[in-house]
Amino acid sequence: MWLLFFRINTVEQKSEESVWASKGTGNALILYQKSRFSLTQDTVICMAEGLQKEGYSVVANHPRHDVPYEIQDFDLVVLCSPVYGGTVSRPLLDYASSHDFQGQKVVVVITGKDLSTDAQIGMVMEEVKGTDDIHGIKQIGLMMTLPDSFCP
Repeated sequence: MWLLFFRINTVEQKSEESVWASKGTGNALILYQKSRFSLTQDTVICMAEGLQKEGYSVVANHPRHDVPYEIQDFDLVVLCSPVYGGTVSRPLLDYASSHDFQGQKVVVVITGKDLSTDAQIGMVMEEVKGTDDIHGIKQIGLMMTLPDSFCP
């Protein structure tokens, strides 16, 4: 069982782009690693729908070395990962460390059942370079801790 969770958080997942179009002017990118159960995916859908209602067009996909997005094309970048074995997604960390987030608003979202996810939020924040506008959010189990504007 542990090997399954280890693999989920260390292997790049295939590209699965989802788009939520909006007539507004904002553009948001959500990069996330799927979780074994649906918490992370449900969180991404909730955020995307909430952002769409706020006037953002949203693109969601998995962090990969070959994702076709330019960070500078987005007003908001959300990096979302489940926690397994006390750590976050290796592909997400690799993506964050290999891109320049200069001038971007970045939100780090960590999902899981553990209330002590501050260290994991910090793991991702340490890899994000070039922005002073970065925020961390915990999504614990079914308790909604996301800002109201993220969820309908």
